Amino acid sequence: MGMSFEKLENMSREDLVKLYDKTSESTVEALNFIREEINRRDVNELNNKMLGISKSMKNMTIGITFLTVVNVFVAVCMTIKG
Repeated sequence: MGMSFEKLENMSREDLVKLYDKTSESTVEALNFIREEINRRDVNELNNKMLGISKSMKNMTIGITFLTVVNVFVAVCMTIKG
């Protein structure tokens, strides 16, 4: 199964699963390699989702901090006037 790295990188996850199923019918050789590539892609997808969640949390934290400062300012102004 002489597959170049570039060809492997360009295959979709679904194509990799099909290749794995097809290869597993006739040989055990290279199955771990294909399985590891599928797992690597799954982990990359999960990491990208987690990165998006982290960015959202950072933005919410900045927004909440800003609103808290505004709230403190308003409270101080009301205390001084009242």
